[in-house]
Amino acid sequence: MGLFRRILLRSALLIVASHSASSLAQNYPPYPVAILETTELPLNRQVVGLIDKKDLTQLQELLARGVDINRADYKGVRPIHYAAFLGSVEAMKLFAERGADLKANTFGGWTALHYAAFGGHRQVAEFLVAAGLPIDVRDSGGESPLFYAIQVGDLTMVHWLVSHGADINHENNGGDTPLSHAIEKQKPQIVGYLQKLGAKPAAEADKRD
Repeated sequence: MGLFRRILLRSALLIVASHSASSLAQNYPPYPVAILETTELPLNRQVVGLIDKKDLTQLQELLARGVDINRADYKGVRPIHYAAFLGSVEAMKLFAERGADLKANTFGGWTALHYAAFGGHRQVAEFLVAAGLPIDVRDSGGESPLFYAIQVGDLTMVHWLVSHGADINHENNGGDTPLSHAIEKQKPQIVGYLQKLGAKPAAEADKRD
């Protein structure tokens, strides 16, 4: 296994370990992580190595050479998605200064905010939302970042998203809501939190006032 894949695998396993996300571990790698691993775009691989080393100087030098920061691989993966997944708000800011499209999504519809929510990277999420990325931006399955914070059982990120306006009754394309998703993923703390807020299960969400 090369260094590139080891960096991404380590980050994914840290997410699993941090939140006891056993259901995630059983299905590893989830598709959005898998497409990060399979990129063949040299720029993406360079960016991951520099972010992992926290070498902002070399990252700045790379960007100063005029690379196209919005270049994507064939699955739509760009440097911003790695910065979000790895939790580097510093890299994200550098990319934004160079004109990165912060709303760009991958094949499957994942935005940088989905990756930040999945990874529990609040600073990155704060930067993206302040830059204008909608808190309930949908992937191709209709799921907002809140669904992915729930998937890994990150109650802190769930709190943050909700406090910044995430819709607790948002329905995905299959009619599931954050509450029904939390029940399915067996996240009792999140279930209790959402219920206290008056969140509705899937069958009732479309009847809300």
